[in-house]
Amino acid sequence: VDTALDGMTFTPTGPGSAAIKIDATDGNGGMVGSETLSFSVNDIPAVTLPAAPVVAEDAGAVSVADVADWVVDTDGDVQTITVTATGGTTTIGVETGLSDISGKGTTSLTFKGTPAQVDAALDSLAYTPGADVFGTNAGSIKVKTDDGKGGTDEKTVTFDITAVNDAATFGGVLTGAINEGGTTTTGTATVADVDSTAEFTANAAIAGTYGSLNMATGGA
Repeated sequence: VDTALDGMTFTPTGPGSAAIKIDATDGNGGMVGSETLSFSVNDIPAVTLPAAPVVAEDAGAVSVADVADWVVDTDGDVQTITVTATGGTTTIGVETGLSDISGKGTTSLTFKGTPAQVDAALDSLAYTPGADVFGTNAGSIKVKTDDGKGGTDEKTVTFDITAVNDAATFGGVLTGAINEGGTTTTGTATVADVDSTAEFTANAAIAGTYGSLNMATGGA
């Protein structure tokens, strides 16, 4: 009997209170004992995410569309929320009732609160793409909840970050000095564009107000 009871399992039909009663008899009409095991069954929280946000390269903070209930837990347990971002960072604008807030403006944001409190906070969630980050599925937001009783759930929304044209930048020697009546002054200028590695074509001779600029073959 002990071996059989040691292998006994219980499958709950739903969250709430549950009990198992065990009666033992000696087979001759006598009651040896009776025990009742009472316990609660934890409801597993569930996360729901909105549709993918529309994000452009180098955009500022983009609001993430809200949903009716980001986190549902019929037990009403305090939830620990972890928001993990790729391709950018996240923050929240509403903190009413929350505790243990950390990581605002980073790739890992955490806070605690009741389901209603974390829903309000997540309704204010904003995503900021990293500098010069763009591409298909370049960004993502994962929301994980933990009810502190072993119940967890997580969902991830992945989205594109649309490229925008970045202006080329000049560097190197961009200024010089020459005496009146002098001949030439030399220097090396550079040009870069984070959008492309293609070569730039420059005019061989550029007229100026007080002289002219000449570039060697190949732009050097």
